[in-house]
Amino acid sequence: MGEAILLRDGELATVPTLEDVESLDFPAPIGRCEAFATLGGTSTLPWTLKGRVRNLDYKTVRYPGHVDRIRLLKTLGFFDEAPVDVAGAPVSPRACPRRCSPARSGKRTCATWSSSASKPKASGRTGPAAAATR
Repeated sequence: MGEAILLRDGELATVPTLEDVESLDFPAPIGRCEAFATLGGTSTLPWTLKGRVRNLDYKTVRYPGHVDRIRLLKTLGFFDEAPVDVAGAPVSPRACPRRCSPARSGKRTCATWSSSASKPKASGRTGPAAAATR
C-alpha cells in the first residue's frame, strides 16, 4: 500500500500507509473519527513546503474501526492484483470486492481537517486534510 511522504522536523520522511492513527472528535453529526496516513494526497506539497514548515502530515479521516477493516482486507490478500485460480478461472483479488459488494444507499459524509501554526489567510478557506506546523 506504499509509504506516505511527509515532513518531520523540516526533513522529508515516510510512514507506512494505514499507520500513525489518531482519534479526532468533530461536532455533531460527525462525532468521533480516526485519521491515518495515506499515500498520494499531498502531491508535491512536501517538496514545496520543505524549508517553509517544520512538520506536515496528510491523513485520511474515516469512521472508527475503518483502518482495522482495511488492514484485514490487505492481510487476506484483497489488494493483490495478480490473478488467482478460482474454479479454473483467473480472478484478481483486488477486482473481486468491487464486483461482489452490494450497492450502498444512504448519505455519504466527507470531512476535511486542516490545522496550522500560522495565521489563516484573509479568505478564511482551509486546505485539504493536511496539517502543517512551523
